[in-house]
Amino acid sequence: MAYPIPQTSILNIISRINSASSAGGDIILPAIQRDFVWKTKDITKLFDSLMNDYPINTMLFWKNNNIAGSAIKFYKFLDPNFKIGDKNQVIQHPNANQPYFVVIDGQQRLTSLYIALMGSYSKNSSAKNLAQELYLRLDQGGTAESPMKFDFQFLTRNAYNTKSKKNEIWYRVKEAVKNAVNKKDVSDNIYSWMQKHNIGVGQYAHETLLKLIDVLTDINTINYYEITTGKNNIDDVLDIFIRTNSGGYVLTKGALMLSTLASDWATTHGENARDYVEDVIKDVELKGYKIDKDWVLRCCGILVGASASIKVSSFATGNTCEEIYKRREDIQRSINKAFEILKFFHLLEKGLSTKLAVIPIVYFIFKNNLWSSAIINTNQYAQIWSDMRKFLFRAIVQNLFEAATDTILDNIKSIIDNNTTVQFPYAEIEKKYPELGNLNFDDILNTKKREAFPTLNIIYALAGKPLIPSSPYDIDHIHPKDNFSSNNIKNITFATPSDETIAKDGATFDTICNLQLLNASINRSKNAKDLKSWYNQMQPQHQTDWRTCNIIDLNAPLDMADFGTFINIRKLEMKTILSNL
Repeated sequence: MAYPIPQTSILNIISRINSASSAGGDIILPAIQRDFVWKTKDITKLFDSLMNDYPINTMLFWKNNNIAGSAIKFYKFLDPNFKIGDKNQVIQHPNANQPYFVVIDGQQRLTSLYIALMGSYSKNSSAKNLAQELYLRLDQGGTAESPMKFDFQFLTRNAYNTKSKKNEIWYRVKEAVKNAVNKKDVSDNIYSWMQKHNIGVGQYAHETLLKLIDVLTDINTINYYEITTGKNNIDDVLDIFIRTNSGGYVLTKGALMLSTLASDWATTHGENARDYVEDVIKDVELKGYKIDKDWVLRCCGILVGASASIKVSSFATGNTCEEIYKRREDIQRSINKAFEILKFFHLLEKGLSTKLAVIPIVYFIFKNNLWSSAIINTNQYAQIWSDMRKFLFRAIVQNLFEAATDTILDNIKSIIDNNTTVQFPYAEIEKKYPELGNLNFDDILNTKKREAFPTLNIIYALAGKPLIPSSPYDIDHIHPKDNFSSNNIKNITFATPSDETIAKDGATFDTICNLQLLNASINRSKNAKDLKSWYNQMQPQHQTDWRTCNIIDLNAPLDMADFGTFINIRKLEMKTILSNL
């Protein structure tokens, strides 16, 4: 569907924002936007781009005829006399008789224009004398050291006075729009200033100010998409935004939900939800794993009863935000405990191919108040963590969360809710998803190198050969890949026809039975050396340790001529290990 692209002037849009701040205008923000983060250097670059007729990207507005009945809150723009740390204020009593234009994409640019043309920028929240206003230098343009053609700077009053004493000519940009409602007003303001300062026709200052008039009043300066018909659902609108976002900041639905949560907590409890989510993420990082705000917000929602489907509206309606607030400490403890258990399972970050598989474990801990229990190292909970491990490892190996993830999460949550025992309901989950029980060991061991780390990590863990979390591991071909090139393999005299067939099939050498997880520095020293030669350079004890740690039978031959035998012996041992899965 094509959307209309209206055009308007900066003067018009700033007037509408300014009126909205006093409850009379129609351009507002949804309470899902991040905070204003642009610095003064970003704003001066924006104005330089405008003066150079560079495009500043099309914005995205949502025309909403009933914000009073909307599921989410809406904000006024920041006070134009901006101080770092300022927050947007919620619109308490919107006008029910007028449509509003909700800024979905363009907040940073529009806020910057509003501050520059109607107010000031302060880096200190209390010192008024440090308020900086936007000025344009008129006795010269940008310097050779500057990438900008026009010299825009934010100056305090003292800084302006100092520059004036040096006979520099600076124009305070917001003077151009003072009491202005149209192009004539802007022109009168600027021409009055030029007369007062004896600016003659043809001078650089004259030409520059004429250009400024055009920039502020040309109706082609601001372009925006206007979403209207059939798009009254915020999730639909945000889908459009996320797919077409042209800014440098990637805005995910998790970020949007976090903004909603932050708005609700700040308004209701005066607390910072962003700090809470960051604390959760940092706690998990200390255990060696990486999660993001999308995962945290989805997990929080599921734990307090929301659907697994990641929707902004699910955070903006009902009691979701409030329930997360009430249970925030228990949620954080449950997430911490789940990743503590993963560490006990010896599963590394690279081995955890999907973080979604952790959410059912978090939910079980949360629902059964197990976050403070010694669940890991006591016999009382041995069966619970054994079944958790079985679920997690099998979900990873079988790619359970490859598709239809929302449905799977909701179904497993329902199984846990209906569980009448204190045990993790693996058996019931397997009944729902029988692929968890239908393990084909040959298929698993035929996993290619590029996807093998999680399965190898699980095999090592099951074999009691835990990897060191702080150590970087590479996936290494035990028999080097170069051995299997057409030029090299033709020169090998194989021990048996079976050895030759397996070596020359073009696939086996790149699967799990010929792969090991090797410390990155050791892997670099091994490089593409022939396996038998590399092995013979080791001390006898190191040879035994290497075989033991990498699940290679002490009697498995290492000569390339016995490749098929080596593969078959290791495959048999790995199948035995996987039978414990």
